[in-house]
Amino acid sequence: LGACGTLETAALVGAVGAGFLPSAAGFTTIDPALGIELGMRSNLTKIGMIGFGLMSCHSLREAITLGLRYIPLRVPYFHASFSQDGDTGIIDIQEALPLGPHRQFAFEYLMVELRYIYLSLMIPGMPQFEDASEMWFMHNEPDYFAAYRERLPRCRFGKPAYQLRFDARKLDLPILTASPETVRHVINHCERELALLGVVDLPARIRALLVCGDDGYPSVDMIARTIHMSERTLKRKLHEHGLSYSDLLLQVRERDARQLLSVAGMSVSDVAARVGYTNRVNFSRAFKQ
Repeated sequence: LGACGTLETAALVGAVGAGFLPSAAGFTTIDPALGIELGMRSNLTKIGMIGFGLMSCHSLREAITLGLRYIPLRVPYFHASFSQDGDTGIIDIQEALPLGPHRQFAFEYLMVELRYIYLSLMIPGMPQFEDASEMWFMHNEPDYFAAYRERLPRCRFGKPAYQLRFDARKLDLPILTASPETVRHVINHCERELALLGVVDLPARIRALLVCGDDGYPSVDMIARTIHMSERTLKRKLHEHGLSYSDLLLQVRERDARQLLSVAGMSVSDVAARVGYTNRVNFSRAFKQ
């Protein structure tokens, strides 16, 4: 599907392969629940290189950041974003291109697929909070959903957005299959793919790559090499956006600090160290500013 030139071609190829029959009104099938069925067959290995990247991340938070960053490589007709509301993590999904008569099928497939990928990450390294998980759908509850009620988390229909909602207290627990070297390899691969697709939101790409590891945040030279630019070109392009590497690093440090300060049991000194400050005083001064 990723090799298809247009969404319509991809939809046709995918639909025929999945058992759909084209009709004047769109695609019809003897099984209207096919999106749910296909989503329930998903796991980390079935989504290729990105799946290996997700299972190699340090935490669920890092995996979400990586996954949402590279979702255009897998499903370019969707936008997805992450936010946190207290103890609730929210992945919000929107269509990037009009899906027409395929909209309900596409959202059900992606939502259930993301849910099963989430479970794949939780099983190796983290206990699950099943009762706190929810799936929100904008369309009304279909008749066929009753057959899946016991195999999916709580689902709410007729909501104002398509969202996956889960217990955010698990975001920073470690994933046992973490491998920083594998993550770096996957990022390099995916960045090359994004470059070929012509993705040009440079500040967003850099923010996604600014992940604090054991050696702190990546330097501007490391970022430049990762996205296949010279350091000079990177700085020039950021200047065209009215930004610098230091500006983005400061934004990311603030973002990460706010997230970490909400984690129970982490002291201010712990948070300061995690976001690259040598002592609490310097961190507190920068945070107030």
